[in-house]
Amino acid sequence: MSLKLRLRRWRALRGVPELTASSPDGAVVRATGIARATADDDVIVPPLAGVPCVVAWTKFFAGATNSLTNPLVLIERLVIKPFVLEASRLRVLVDASHVELLFPIVENGRMHEISIAVGATVTVIGNVLRDGIERPTDELVFRDAQSTYKLVGNKAHPVVITASVSDTHAR
Repeated sequence: MSLKLRLRRWRALRGVPELTASSPDGAVVRATGIARATADDDVIVPPLAGVPCVVAWTKFFAGATNSLTNPLVLIERLVIKPFVLEASRLRVLVDASHVELLFPIVENGRMHEISIAVGATVTVIGNVLRDGIERPTDELVFRDAQSTYKLVGNKAHPVVITASVSDTHAR
């Protein structure tokens, strides 16, 4: 991991509290856990990784650099599938319409890629919503199901996804 990427990651994680059962709605929090697909068919397989992933960013340069008839064209694609983060005792659904990926870029010739494989341990920073989009009402006294949290972002404050702290220190 490059020094620039480590510095960006450190700045993103600095001062952000861990998600707990008492985290208020709308608070910016971080959660660390294992990324799991919401459904078996809700994954993508990017070309360089070749394994099922929940997030993939691919950039490809097509054409020739010294040709007037076949100029160099940049093709870029970001695919984000909603995924579940298994974080200790909490179930966290990550729905990132706007995302910042703090991972090293894998390069192979003219193709560059960032991917988050199913089963990878990641840290996600975002705004927390309890029980998905539905907000609890005063009538709700007893819950049968485990409490669900949703981490979301917007254009001004995107969801930040990075490798977990323990994975980074192990390298």
